[in-house]
Amino acid sequence: MANKNFVVKNGLTVGNLVVNADNGNLTTPGSLSVSSISTDSYFYANGTPYANTGYTGSIGYTGSRGADGTIGVDGYTGSKGDIGYTGSTGYTGSQGDKGDTGMGFTIAKTYSSVAALTADTSPTSIVSGQFALIDTGNVENAENSRLYLWNGSSYAYTSDLSGAQGIKGETGYTGSLGSIGYTGSIGYTGSAAVLTNWTIKTANYTAINSDRIIADTSSGSFTITLPASPSIGNYVTITDGANFLTNSLILDPNGSTLNSQSDSVEIDIAYVSLEFLYDGSTWQIISTAGPQGSTGYVGSQGAPGGNGYAYVAVASNTSMSANTKYIVNTDTTSITLTLPSTPSIGQEVGVIDGTGNASVNAIVLNRNGNKIQGLAEDMTISSNRAAFTLVYYNSTNGWVLTNV
Repeated sequence: MANKNFVVKNGLTVGNLVVNADNGNLTTPGSLSVSSISTDSYFYANGTPYANTGYTGSIGYTGSRGADGTIGVDGYTGSKGDIGYTGSTGYTGSQGDKGDTGMGFTIAKTYSSVAALTADTSPTSIVSGQFALIDTGNVENAENSRLYLWNGSSYAYTSDLSGAQGIKGETGYTGSLGSIGYTGSIGYTGSAAVLTNWTIKTANYTAINSDRIIADTSSGSFTITLPASPSIGNYVTITDGANFLTNSLILDPNGSTLNSQSDSVEIDIAYVSLEFLYDGSTWQIISTAGPQGSTGYVGSQGAPGGNGYAYVAVASNTSMSANTKYIVNTDTTSITLTLPSTPSIGQEVGVIDGTGNASVNAIVLNRNGNKIQGLAEDMTISSNRAAFTLVYYNSTNGWVLTNV
């Protein structure tokens, strides 16, 4: 039986009384001598409880609170448990099958307009995934270069390629490096150029390559002829040794040309130095006198000269010369004039009946192997005061009448 608090009548409370559970005896560690003892509801005598409710005594005062006891020390923290082991990695699943290769970018069709594209509902030569392009032929047209994708049943607009950068193709592989060619042998060193000595010329002279000439014209003009058949790089140097302005020097190109001109050149500039360098087609002139001036104006026309014919009076048979006019005396006898045997084109002869008696004594022109007026016949003049000219043309027509 648990300990109980027992109260004696005089109000004395005695704690720590023990009731023996086996025999019901009440015991206390100290000495106790009271006439009667009561508990909450029962009285115990020799272990037997009796109901005996006594009066309730007054409540005793509450004693002051005792001081708090010291806080006990914290218990130690237990050691950390071991980390559990990591489970093994699960196996990798097998790789799936490789998909089919996708279709490359292909423009399979072109149309002249969007309307033409949309009207073609069953296009040929194009498969799903390929493209069609609008090509109007006019870069200013808003529809030009539009790109459409064919999905097998219809076209879908994708983008406008106007001015867009084209799709970059794959970079081609770099070709293998060719082998390095062999190094050629070093060419020989040419001999050093040697200038020839200056020579003085006072009369006509034919120059040779690399000549250096002092031309002295104090005694009169003369000609220096340049080398014949020159090679590229050939040169001749000439300087004035007196005064070319007083007596000029003549330069003959000798079958070649001077500054692309085939004529000889007269040098009349005082104290000039000239170098003639052949460039493979003409002699170039390098001069201390400066470049050649522009061509001067054409002078006025001179007075007309004579006709250039020689006139010969004849009274007997005569062999004619070209470009001569014959005044014939027909008073006493007929006269025969024989034409030149080997005339050339443009040569002329003239015949004049000087005495006006050809109707009595005719003038005969012997053709001398050539035709007259296209005929292989001699010509007879029997008209008084006749006057005419014959000009030679060719073997077919011979001598032709002019100025009749």
